[in-house]
Amino acid sequence: VASIVVIFMTHSSVTLEVFNMFNCEELGEAGRFLSVNLEISCEDALYKAWRRIAFVILTSFCVGVPVYGILLLTTIRRKLSNPAIVLKFGYLYVGLNHDTFFWEMLIMARKLSLVACAVFLRFDVELQAYGALWVIQASVMSHLFMMPYHDPLCQNLEFGSLLATTVTVMASIMFYKPNLPLAATISASAAAMGTN
Repeated sequence: VASIVVIFMTHSSVTLEVFNMFNCEELGEAGRFLSVNLEISCEDALYKAWRRIAFVILTSFCVGVPVYGILLLTTIRRKLSNPAIVLKFGYLYVGLNHDTFFWEMLIMARKLSLVACAVFLRFDVELQAYGALWVIQASVMSHLFMMPYHDPLCQNLEFGSLLATTVTVMASIMFYKPNLPLAATISASAAAMGTN
């Protein structure tokens, strides 16, 4: 049980590190280098070997864990109230409605998508923010459609966190506009700080 908890708790951090292995920057005549460590050439044979390993981790762990979680929970769906199952896997679905037992896996997929936007769209901050907005808005719509939690407080907290994230990303987009008036800057800052 402890190893399963550790896998789910470290998923986002491992995903970020794995995605960073695919993010190279062009540095003019010098060539392409790994964005997180500019001492590593993306043309180097050792880097290419590590990139293949990162691809295996990406498919087996980063994508595989949420897929495995959905398959596992779907397989034991009729036994989710069994005390032994609750003890072993309850942290993945306790508090969710019976029809939305898979919701934690969708949250993991959301995090995976946001990390992908942050890493792969790093070349254009505005595009990065718009990509994140698409992911967040899809999450808001699915949350409102599914209403996954038993407790209304949990529903409101999840919706509030998605709303705060939306406002924060939208405010950050404003900061990249040239010649933004001071009043707009103050308003965007207040909106981001107020919702967080």
